[in-house]
This record gives sequence, structure tokens and C-alpha cells, in this order.
Amino acid sequence: MRGVSVMRIHVDGQGAYQPIASNATARGCAQNRHVEIFVGKRPH
Repeated sequence: MRGVSVMRIHVDGQGAYQPIASNATARGCAQNRHVEIFVGKRPH
């Protein structure tokens, strides 16, 4: 993967299980459509 070891890449899909905002409003739904990418040590 362009010089990054696959052992350093962590994928953790949270989906509807851990939204960061309420899905009751359009703004909250938009906030929940996001992607976080971590390369290196796995975050807590």
C-alpha cells in the first residue's frame, strides 16, 4: 500500500452503533457521515 505496511492500518467500522451526533436532524445525519483513518499505533 504505497510503502505503508498493512500491519499498520486499522479499520474499525462503527456505523449506526456509535454515532457522533443525533440522527434526528439533517445536520446530525451529515455529521455521522464521516471517515476516520489512523495509520500507525491503534487509537484507544
